[in-house]
Amino acid sequence: MKFTSAQIVHNPKKTHTAQLKQEVESFLTEKGIKVSQDGEVLITIGGDGTVLYHRKIISQKPVFGIGTASSFICSATHVTWKQELMKVIEHGYSVDERPMVSCELNGKLLDEGINEVWLRNSGHRIMNIDLQIDDKTFLFRSDGIIVSTPLGSSSYAYSCGGDELPLHSKKFSIVAIAPYRRSFKPLAVSDESVCKIVAECESPYFVAVDGQMVKELDKRTELKIYKSKNRAKFAIPIQK
Repeated sequence: MKFTSAQIVHNPKKTHTAQLKQEVESFLTEKGIKVSQDGEVLITIGGDGTVLYHRKIISQKPVFGIGTASSFICSATHVTWKQELMKVIEHGYSVDERPMVSCELNGKLLDEGINEVWLRNSGHRIMNIDLQIDDKTFLFRSDGIIVSTPLGSSSYAYSCGGDELPLHSKKFSIVAIAPYRRSFKPLAVSDESVCKIVAECESPYFVAVDGQMVKELDKRTELKIYKSKNRAKFAIPIQK
């Protein structure tokens, strides 16, 4: 696809991003790329968290992330952004669509995520987890549970012992956080599966979507996690 316009957002909590946003806007304008809120490509400046924060926009238009050297899902860094954007300007881009997850809390839609949904205790009290995946049931105690997409499988889920899934695999990763006596082993299930989680804990605990939307819970909670109808769109420079 030909690159003709862009919307630029930045993370205001990072001091260097405001200046970089101005530099990117000037660079694109000089190259004949229109910059506006209606731009066809969303350019985020900050890091992976900035990309995830704008997940609702990314389900509608492709994202080109500018982050740091440690960023995983960004397309460029604050050092390489000019050369990577030049590839998009000169050769265009393709749109890579990746699965998202929907999360319902007690029967109501909570949010949608690109990486994962996790449920985790906030203190020293262990949680009782009743996990149902289609027609299979798993009962265990742990500090929490993570359901991640292939993209998210390389993040929190991987750190907790899950396998890193190929980006375009049609699977979700399910990982328990510190399960008691290793009573639950990480799973990779079809992304057509529906995961139902009933959780109980004697102290408050949290549910989070992409580490961005965090909600405190108590007592008994029911979560339903499944593949979203929306997909996250990424602008990939065409290599020539």
